[in-house]
Formats: sequence, C-alpha cells, structure tokens
Amino acid sequence: MQRKQSDTFHEPPPVIIMEPHCFCNLTCLSCLTGQGKLQRPAGKMSYPSFKKLVDEVSPWLKAVQWSGMGEPLLYEDSLDYLAYLSDADIQVRVDTNGHVFRN
Repeated sequence: MQRKQSDTFHEPPPVIIMEPHCFCNLTCLSCLTGQGKLQRPAGKMSYPSFKKLVDEVSPWLKAVQWSGMGEPLLYEDSLDYLAYLSDADIQVRVDTNGHVFRN
C-alpha cells in the first residue's frame, strides 16, 4: 500500500535546524564548507532576524538543532543566540567540532 502525501500539516515540527552561518575553522575533506565548494553565499544570520524567527516559533517549538554547514560556535556572540533560545524555554542541541574549547 502506497502512502498518500499530504500538503497539509496538522502540527508544526517540534524540532528545527538553525544554521547560524556557513563558515568553518577546519578544512575537512568530506565537507563542502571546509573544501570551499558550498554552492551558496557565505553569511551570518543577524541577531534581529534570529530573534524574530525565535519569537515566531517559540509558542510551539520544543528544540533547536544549532548546526549546519559550518562551525556554529565561531562567533563570540554565539552564546547570546543560545541564551535567547534558552530564555524562550527551547532546548538547544549543538553540533560542534569542539575546537573553540581548546583555549
């Protein structure tokens, strides 16, 4: 039996992936960002845009996966972004290569 696709959602997703930017401090062979082959402009999500998005989704969102095509903790203000999520009672899961914790 084939499952019917629907274009109607009854509930929003409980988890979303947020990509704060697409820069990295490594050059991993398996990564498009690290190899400079990512086929889209590099950039950073502005804090006002981020806050607007969080405010729109916070009534139903349970968790954010803070990751993407880069190292999400490269910027000094990363903790401000993560604190805003926490203040909105949204769980945060971070994918990091851990190099920012070396110093």
